[in-house]
Amino acid sequence: MKKNLILSLIAALIFLIIGVLTLYDYGISWDEPTHFKRGQAYFRYFLKGEVDYSNIPEYDLHAARTNPAYHSRSIYENNTFNIEYYSRLDGGHPPLNGILAAAFNHIFYKGLGILGDVESYHLFEILVSSILVGTVFLFAAETFGLLAGVAAAMFLATYPLFFAESHFNIKDPIETTFFTLTLYTFWKGIILKKAEFILFSSIFSGLALATKFNILFAPIILLLWLLIKHLYFKADVIKTLFQRKMLITFLIFPIIIALIFVGTWPYLWQDPIGNITQVFKYYKDI
Repeated sequence: MKKNLILSLIAALIFLIIGVLTLYDYGISWDEPTHFKRGQAYFRYFLKGEVDYSNIPEYDLHAARTNPAYHSRSIYENNTFNIEYYSRLDGGHPPLNGILAAAFNHIFYKGLGILGDVESYHLFEILVSSILVGTVFLFAAETFGLLAGVAAAMFLATYPLFFAESHFNIKDPIETTFFTLTLYTFWKGIILKKAEFILFSSIFSGLALATKFNILFAPIILLLWLLIKHLYFKADVIKTLFQRKMLITFLIFPIIIALIFVGTWPYLWQDPIGNITQVFKYYKDI
């Protein structure tokens, strides 16, 4: 157990180091600016309660191009696209990933000044993708053995699409990480009969839903697994599920998801039922 955990951390760290060393080899994807602008607006609102950028200098394109030490403002802190704009005209994918990326920009670009504007957002994506590599290693190793863990992590980390998009995809690697952590912690909770892991699963589910709606497929996966485990492998799943702590955790599971989903998206606060309905309609349309 401890050995697998240490090796999973090493796998994640190796991927993180390689990702950081190659940060400047990648530009932005087509939809990242939309997520960055929205993330900045919400992040500033959560951090300081401010609805615009009137108290910081305007973005200076010339200074940003000619002065490597310029870190006064991100190009994606745009006064047109502030919290008032997104409170009225938002929708589509949830914004949590953009908010977290904006936090990294605030720390590593505007605060410490050790990364470029775009690269600071991408550091968030690389870090979360590294967590995915480590989780895949741990999940496979605990299930099928050390060799499986090494192979699974290696195949994921060296898969060209994943390696590239871990540098510039603000949605899918993030969603995949939260999705995988949801499955892993749920599996762990049932196997060890510990409600604490189910609680973590609910948190990761909330983070996943606040990023993209793919997590809505997770119940199908988990229910099928529980059914197979109970019927085919003759495990006493029913007894495990109906333990007192488990029952309480399952009852608060959707509440935690809802709190994270709604709590991280101020757009929903204006008209929760109407705006959530619009988000579901967006996913139905695409």
